Formats: sequence, structure tokens, C-alpha cells
Amino acid sequence: MIKAFPALTIFLLTPLISLSQPRENFDSFMKEAGMNSVLFRGSAPMAYEFRYTGTYFAYSPEFLPGELTYNNKKYYNVVMNLNSHTDDLLLKYHGSVIMVAVNREFVDDFVIGKRRYVNFREDSRPGAPAPGYYEVMHSSTDTLLKKIRKQYKEEIPQTLSGNERTMNRYFKQVEEYFLLKDGRWIQVKNRKSLLNAYAEFKRDISHFTREAGLNFYENRDESFAAVMKYVETLKTGKR
Repeated sequence: MIKAFPALTIFLLTPLISLSQPRENFDSFMKEAGMNSVLFRGSAPMAYEFRYTGTYFAYSPEFLPGELTYNNKKYYNVVMNLNSHTDDLLLKYHGSVIMVAVNREFVDDFVIGKRRYVNFREDSRPGAPAPGYYEVMHSSTDTLLKKIRKQYKEEIPQTLSGNERTMNRYFKQVEEYFLLKDGRWIQVKNRKSLLNAYAEFKRDISHFTREAGLNFYENRDESFAAVMKYVETLKTGKR
């Protein structure tokens, strides 16, 4: 039997999680980067100084260059990655291994590689997603957002032999999709819920998904995005 422990949050105290670099190294880095660069006035991010499986990054540990809109100003060729455990946008200064967690209060949107994200602020409408960073899957007449959460888990395998047991630590990925249609938020969990959101086009969409051979189990992102683009043509009459 496996016993699962609750996921860690940012505020849980544990000796295994600490700042990612010594304070003096971080201060030296900030001086080198130049205090005129507002992007690097963030904080030293959380690090995970223990063995684990999976990754706390949204897709890959690789940092990629992209664009960042920060305090209403556009910055280009910024090396970034998204920590989906703490929901922090991490920046790297060119030529340095030190990371900075950017101040989310001033982040508007950003692009990492080919993926576009928005800093979603609080929305009082029913069903609205919680504030945080969301990937934009589609944005036109309607908007589809994706949220990746990396939940930290600890498990101790229970054995009958009495042998020493090793703690298993890993990150579990949870994905959520939110559709903004006609001013109303709808959580999209699968093909059925997406078709139900567009009941007026249900027959057309069903035919389209079969003809296109969309696989909502193995390629959910691509399938959802394809349906959203198709719905846009139905709404505008442009095919």
C-alpha cells in the first residue's frame, strides 16, 4: 500500500526547500546585471535540493528566449521559464546560471518559445479561473486558457518485510482549461464539455473532429485549439 502525503505549498516549511543560491552570490549577480534593469529586481526563487521525479517546470527545464511585457513595456530576447509548482516566472541573465523570480505584480504577458501566456488577474464572474499565469490556447471572439499545476507529492511505500523504505518525491501534473464565451466562463474538461459549450454548432464540430482525426486523449492541446479555430470560422462565416 502506498501512503500519499499532501502536496507542499510555497509556505510549508521543510529543510529540503531553500533559496536557490547563497545570498552573497545573488547580490553579486544583481550588481552585475545592473540595478537599472527592472526585470532583475525580483527575488531568489525556490529550489528543490533533493531527488525527485518529473519536473516543476510547465513543460521542460530548458530556459528559452522570448518576449515579456513588464510594467507596460515590452522586452525582447528575455531568457525565461515557468515554475508551475510555485507559479513563478523565472528569468536568467544572459551568461549566468542564477535565476530570478520576476515580480508578478508588474507582469502583463509573455512568450516562452512559441507559447504565449497571460497574467490573469482576479475576475468576479462565476466560474472564472483563479489569478495566475495561464497559457493562451486561443484568443479571438472567444478565449481558451490553459493552466498547468505541478503538485509536489511524497509517498512512502509500505512493505511487509520491514526493510528500510525510501521516500518517493515527485511532481504530479494537473491541467485545467477555461473557456470565456459570451462573457461567461466555462471549465472545459474534455471533448464532450467543449462540444456542449458550443451546442449550436455541436453537429458541425462532431463532424469536423472525426474528419480531422483529432485525438482528445493523447493530443488534447492541439485538439482543443483546432476546434476553437474551427468554431471561429463558423461564427464569422470565413472557411
